[in-house]
Amino acid sequence: MYKRQASPHSIADFRIPDQIHLLGQQVLERTRRSLESGRGMDFKEVVELTRWVADVATEKGNQLVAPTQLRCHDLYTFHHSVNVFLVSTALLQPFARDRDELAIFAQAALLHDIGKTRTPYEILHKRGRLTDEEFAVIREHPVHGAEILLEGGAAHPLAVEVAYTHHMRDDGYGYPEPAPGTSPSLVSRIIQVADMFEALTAHRPYKQGHSAWDAIDIILKTPGMTRSRGICAHLIERLTQSPPGSEVVISTGERATVVETFQDAPDRPRVRVIEDVDGNRLEHPVEVDLREMAGDQPIREVCLKPVLARPTRASLAADAVAPDDAQAE
Repeated sequence: MYKRQASPHSIADFRIPDQIHLLGQQVLERTRRSLESGRGMDFKEVVELTRWVADVATEKGNQLVAPTQLRCHDLYTFHHSVNVFLVSTALLQPFARDRDELAIFAQAALLHDIGKTRTPYEILHKRGRLTDEEFAVIREHPVHGAEILLEGGAAHPLAVEVAYTHHMRDDGYGYPEPAPGTSPSLVSRIIQVADMFEALTAHRPYKQGHSAWDAIDIILKTPGMTRSRGICAHLIERLTQSPPGSEVVISTGERATVVETFQDAPDRPRVRVIEDVDGNRLEHPVEVDLREMAGDQPIREVCLKPVLARPTRASLAADAVAPDDAQAE
């Protein structure tokens, strides 16, 4: 059916996003502690991290998010924020004029939820549905985020704008209520879609995550999100092509990691099988070239989505994302 060969090497690049993920959580946790103690933010760490991520995103594109476990439990306080940071940076990379501008976009994504450091822990981590009163408290975090970043004085103005507007939607939906004639920038809209997508697809101890395609459908049906169709199409194009490092289930039922993709057969990459059909970790992973596998659907499931029953991309591309609209000025 297909040829197997021993996997004699590991690819260090796969570890980079995981290292970024861990460091991002550490930076945000230290920021939370610093703010709670009244010391303010240390922007040196934020700037260094976002510049590093801009470099990685420029060189690796959508591979930035492939190994991150977007579907796993929220084990850390800032797991969600760092996932949104990585997804947003991957989405924004094609629109940045250079790495410095991408680092500005990344800073805005990393700090978009910084206002939640002022949200009571018991509300922020409540399992289950919030009461109206608790949700009213949650809705204050965009204002708190803008205040925190303005008080610090070192944040880029785009980070302040995104912190304040990333829950605003068209036609008066979302929060806080925008001033007449104002609307979020495209950078803020992209981060908003990444934020909603991660929240919808992530598994939590108290809920099962949606598939990527169901999440996109929910986003587009959310009042005030009609103009985000192009962004959703961009997200699908950018993040669901099984790049090297992403995790897949092949048609045999085995779980594997993508090692190499091929332009002439993008749906048939070379993979490293890491678990058998019963979920047992293989002591000696083996590599499989899916171009040699029989059948029309060698990949049955991808980390971010089930491949089955996907909507057509044309149905999501009613309005295109315009690069000129994404500038930081």
